[in-house]
Amino acid sequence: MPTPRNPNRTALMLDIETLGRTPGSVIFQIGAIRFDPETFLFEDTTFVEICPESCRCHGLTTDPETIAWWQTRNLDPNTLKGTILPKALDTLTSFITSTPEPENIWCNGTSFDFPLLEAAYRATSKTPPWQYWQQRAQQTQHTNHRSLITNH
Repeated sequence: MPTPRNPNRTALMLDIETLGRTPGSVIFQIGAIRFDPETFLFEDTTFVEICPESCRCHGLTTDPETIAWWQTRNLDPNTLKGTILPKALDTLTSFITSTPEPENIWCNGTSFDFPLLEAAYRATSKTPPWQYWQQRAQQTQHTNHRSLITNH
């Protein structure tokens, strides 16, 4: 008989798009999903586009190399529109805090998404809605999963 799902176990995945590669860089998109960590079924999502000029008004910066990289993908940072940075972070915070005690918060790599988001929270005098022990790197999970499949 299958074990029933524990409704108190929920995880989140975050992803951002930026105009730089270091903390303090402009963030122009934030996406997040809430999912069941046992079945990996999505439960809810949020997505917000951010006006780069709003980020600059809060002291965030752009990197010419990153802008050039985006331009090779037909994205012109000068045409990006969206909500203001504080409102975008409030949207993310509401999404995260509406999750009862998320077990883990995942991103592609803990050395990129979390530090850049934390810098944006600091720039707007806000507190990130996660604890250090909740941060997980999806890259590690993906590598471990691939290793298990290869070795069995």
